[in-house]
Amino acid sequence: MSDAVRILTRGPKPPGWEGLEIALTARAGAIFLSDVPEAEADLVLAHGLRAVPALPGNRLIVHLLPSDLEVDPPPDLTGVERFLCSDKALLELLIRRLDLPASRITLLPAVSGESFRSPIRAEQTDMGLISASPAALAAALDLLVALYKDMPDAGIRLRLLDPLPETARDRMLWRRINSAPGLRYAIDVAPEATGLDAWLSETGFLLIPPDFSHDAETLRPAALAAGTLPMPDVHASGWPPLLRPALKEMRARLIAMLSRSQGRIKLLAQARNQRRIDHAVDKTLADWHAILHPAGPAAVATAVRRVLVVWGIADWEGFHRREMLIALADNLPADSRLLFIDPHSHYATLLKRDPAAGGRLRDEALLHPRSPHPGVLAMRLLTGGLPPEIPTSPLLKRGLSRGDLAEAVAREFFGPEVVITHWLYKPDQFQILSENADAIYEVYDDYTLDFSSGAPLPEVERQEALALAAARHVFFTSDVLAQRKGAQARSHSTVTNGVALSAFAAARGALPETAASGARPLVGYLGNLSDFFDWELMAELCEGRPQTDFLLCGNIEWGRLGARSVLAEKMMSLPNVVFTGAVARPEGAAAMACCDALIIPFRVNLAMDAVNPLKLWEYFSLGLPVVSSPMQTINLPSPLLRIAREVTEWQTALTDALASDDPVSASRRRAMAAERDWHILTRRYLRDAGFDVSVRREASGRG
Repeated sequence: MSDAVRILTRGPKPPGWEGLEIALTARAGAIFLSDVPEAEADLVLAHGLRAVPALPGNRLIVHLLPSDLEVDPPPDLTGVERFLCSDKALLELLIRRLDLPASRITLLPAVSGESFRSPIRAEQTDMGLISASPAALAAALDLLVALYKDMPDAGIRLRLLDPLPETARDRMLWRRINSAPGLRYAIDVAPEATGLDAWLSETGFLLIPPDFSHDAETLRPAALAAGTLPMPDVHASGWPPLLRPALKEMRARLIAMLSRSQGRIKLLAQARNQRRIDHAVDKTLADWHAILHPAGPAAVATAVRRVLVVWGIADWEGFHRREMLIALADNLPADSRLLFIDPHSHYATLLKRDPAAGGRLRDEALLHPRSPHPGVLAMRLLTGGLPPEIPTSPLLKRGLSRGDLAEAVAREFFGPEVVITHWLYKPDQFQILSENADAIYEVYDDYTLDFSSGAPLPEVERQEALALAAARHVFFTSDVLAQRKGAQARSHSTVTNGVALSAFAAARGALPETAASGARPLVGYLGNLSDFFDWELMAELCEGRPQTDFLLCGNIEWGRLGARSVLAEKMMSLPNVVFTGAVARPEGAAAMACCDALIIPFRVNLAMDAVNPLKLWEYFSLGLPVVSSPMQTINLPSPLLRIAREVTEWQTALTDALASDDPVSASRRRAMAAERDWHILTRRYLRDAGFDVSVRREASGRG
């Protein structure tokens, strides 16, 4: 094999590593060596920090292990090409401890072949806790007490697998257990000899506290195989896409909600499916191949002729149009790349907000990009608050405006002759560009109107008039927006919002085919909860339907609610309402697929009348019935889409949606969503923006 990489392994091999070596040798161009001089190898792979050579002489990759948490002091890691880890929770701990650079870290799950053939039991609702930590036990007892308020007859039991140490605090906990009504008989301490699989088989929910210390790579598949749904604390990471409310008081309510609906069964199906995807052998081997055979940056740079600089209004990882940009990058011509600029630029402020971000910020001060997707580079332009002792890219010292700095970075990466086009989302972003910059403006909301009232905003109107005139081409996501603003643009077209079809189709495809009898209906909402959300309507609707559960997945923008924050607090007190906080697309897709009907309760005004809601097509991709406030842009007939304005109309429409949706409508919704797959729509975007899409870059390629 001419491109084989000779790999010298150092340190004890983790369990299961031999099988992966065989697969990598056969399919990823690897030859594994041991007990040979380092000079005979192309690459050294150190299993754990203790195996890192003192003076590495060639490529060095470090495979991070749980034992690395105990290595003190750590070795010199400046010469490490890449850090690999198969456990996200462990990786986050080590990033904080070792201040690892984000640009050299890869989360790479081990090869797994779980089939998860065991059925999911609908009736299992016991909670399980694997911990001897008094703090974890105290938190679990708080959860149990709160849960009994919602489910007094559910027979919930807290199972402790580990023996508890005899400390004064533990004795106090047991006194609390014995004195609380109902708790005494709700606690079942499993004998030490009880096997893990047997214990899990009697547990419906597995609590994952922040100080969780057991091997997640072992426990994850065991829990999912046993039909046990992990319920991670918001601070416990490394688990499949599952809901974890940011507010602790919502955890008990979510467990109750998932138990009395089909939610637990459906979320388990989602978690099992995601485990299969994440640990697919072909994907894992492809990821390893990319690490062993990295693409040379010079080869990438010489091929690029055009760069699309996208100015985000949120960081890449949390940007709600990220899936659209991924599809845009996949459809770019072969000679083009997408450079995404994170919005915040003040070093000191970012470090204060997240003290653990020092390593990542130092990378960004050197203008080291990250590559979150083939054809995409994402980075931050730190133009303020940089301490003098931090090494900084010379480009940041030139005093350039942010727009000129982005163009200088693009030419530094891809060559001085690249053609640069800017893609912007809000009117005030145009202030960062030079007068002659080539710009595209995408308008998906009417920012000139107040979202809550629909009242005009004169200053934004002034800014947008300048933006519309400055942009070479303007995209509107609805005909209403185009009718209002198109005359002010030099060139414009309308392209509807779309859907990341693969994520939602995967969620729908993983669901069990049969429904549990007697389950309570579950209604879902996905998206931000801000001033455009109809809090008056929803507070009355949720309170008036105590036998219907409402799962609201999205960030509450308290700063924009004003007097309506009282209504949000009222909804948070209702036992049939759960707010999960912000979720990523995979978690959101899984959560919405667990529901029986989905809702778009927007305020009715001129601002919202122009919206083509992205969430509508996400909902439709699941085929589920949808009830929405009226909007001129989505005038579809019932039962395809049920429209309601007042609370009484919402009550009727929701009852009808939960009781009588038909397969024909579900199929039609999925077909409409499929027509709006981002990978289809972004070809139109690029064509109208002047890109030649006749020869596209391979989506699976690198660079």
